Amino acid sequence: MRQVACLSNQNTSSYCYVEAATNRNPSDLYFYSLPFGFTLPNDTDLSCSSCTKNVMALFGSQVNQTTGLEKTYNAAAILASSKCGSDYVHTTSAIATSSALPWVGGKSPFRWAVVFTLCAFLIGLV
Repeated sequence: MRQVACLSNQNTSSYCYVEAATNRNPSDLYFYSLPFGFTLPNDTDLSCSSCTKNVMALFGSQVNQTTGLEKTYNAAAILASSKCGSDYVHTTSAIATSSALPWVGGKSPFRWAVVFTLCAFLIGLV
């Protein structure tokens, strides 16, 4: 969650989460709730941004180690692929079990939610 919370948009130099949270269309913001077991609404109108692609890449690398993502990632990846193209994200069947981006310290999702909120607070979102 820390890596996802601190992703930045290379074009705008803004944090991706801040852009998603301040956008009138909340669709990209839905992706940040996947590790907590929330699914995307079927009518999600994706922007197909590089930020969301990077969020999904990070989550995809941890889908087998995070209970919430195990339940929500694949459906979100299928929806994103159908709306943004087949190489926008990978479904769990296409994800290797490598640890290129390890889940830091094996902490619970709740603990990372606290870290995520703290990061958002520090950048002035809250």
